Amino acid sequence: MRFALGCFLVSLLVGCATAAPVAAAKSVRGPWARIPAVEMPAEDRSIPIDLLRDVADALLQRPGARMCDPVTRRPIKGLSTEYCATVYVAGGQDALSWRVSEPVLGSHDRCSVPLHVEDDDHPARSVWVVGFIHNHPCGSPPSSVDLLA
Repeated sequence: MRFALGCFLVSLLVGCATAAPVAAAKSVRGPWARIPAVEMPAEDRSIPIDLLRDVADALLQRPGARMCDPVTRRPIKGLSTEYCATVYVAGGQDALSWRVSEPVLGSHDRCSVPLHVEDDDHPARSVWVVGFIHNHPCGSPPSSVDLLA
């Protein structure tokens, strides 16, 4: 797979990550059936913000995604859970489909970002990763691990 658009980081809901590097998941399936794809003409360079909001909302509905110690504002080991998904485009010269991969289950303080997507509708040569999105149970700002991804 190729990285498109400089592989920008989509970090809507970030924080509480550790400073240790996180190994990336090898591959993930797409698209996530819960999030509808956004079809756009190939020449349209805009980012479908509503798609990103839908992903963020869906991730926050998963078990443990909002679990945070109210006193320390830190994740709770065994209860808090990070989930991450890959945002990608698939298609050809005429139209592109903005899609999101199935989310990957992380731990209370990290999530391995899937760098490659195996799309059910498109061959690997027509799939480009453009970013990542994940929740952080405590909602703090992006960490150095997030920015390095």
